[in-house]
Amino acid sequence: LPLNKINPFLNYLSYSIDDFTPFYVDQQEQADFVGIRKAVENDYLSIYSKHFSTIGVGFKVVVPNPTDVNSLETTPNEYGLAQNYPNPFNPSTTISYTLPNSGFTKLSVYNSLGQEVQSLINDNQSAGTHTVNFNASNLPSGMYFYSLTSGNFTQTNKMILMK
Repeated sequence: LPLNKINPFLNYLSYSIDDFTPFYVDQQEQADFVGIRKAVENDYLSIYSKHFSTIGVGFKVVVPNPTDVNSLETTPNEYGLAQNYPNPFNPSTTISYTLPNSGFTKLSVYNSLGQEVQSLINDNQSAGTHTVNFNASNLPSGMYFYSLTSGNFTQTNKMILMK
């Protein structure tokens, strides 16, 4: 990535290239920093990895007053259904969603005919950010939809299973 494309964005966020940290997400959905590094050479940022994994980037976070833990907001303030990752996928993918309130929540997967093929969540859920792994090893390739309903909120996203 050319630094002249990245630096204006970083400056806008009050970050520098030194705050930029690459990582990868392993099969247990944990961030890991082993086997991946960044290099700034000839006005380019390069990320080198020893394996093929989902690579992400983040920034070092500085908490201004670490003794004031109660001031850190941990509950989302709105409902949300993120795009699954990876997408396309084979045979499993991760679906994340946020709930600002506790309550009955339904997360289901549907085929292109609108038939429910799997219920992932059908229970009371606490407020917060949640992650679910969807294993589609018993389903054929194709387009699928996943839908989240909680309270008066409903959102549906599409995903591609490619075997």
